[in-house]
Amino acid sequence: MRRQGDGGETEDWTCFTVGAANDRVQIWPGGSELAGGEFINGVIAVAGTPWPLSECPLVDPGPGPIALDSGIWIGVTRASLLKRLGRPTAVHGSSIAYDYSVPVGDRRFGEGAAGGRIILETKANRVVRLTANKVTSY
Repeated sequence: MRRQGDGGETEDWTCFTVGAANDRVQIWPGGSELAGGEFINGVIAVAGTPWPLSECPLVDPGPGPIALDSGIWIGVTRASLLKRLGRPTAVHGSSIAYDYSVPVGDRRFGEGAAGGRIILETKANRVVRLTANKVTSY
């Protein structure tokens, strides 16, 4: 794990690489002070290997494909993305953004909301970068 920032701006993150040599994806899961320093509340995934493997080691992802719960991941076509997620909140050039907010409840904390944003960058009609974050408040 790595840490950067100070106070409320502190972020903890790590990096790893998955996939075969010609189909690699680098993934940066991270958490912030908003996650209490205990939970992952964001992820960035990028096609290729922008960081050297010495900094972002190759790991075995285990059985099954890597994807968000919606099935969206690097390599998904733009058409499939729109079909699965519907109308985006915003489109700017090759980037597509989806904002969301849903009510949540917890016996300990009561009623609250979970919300966030997913930004997907496309190139040649395929997702090449995914940035997602989530904030839960009570």
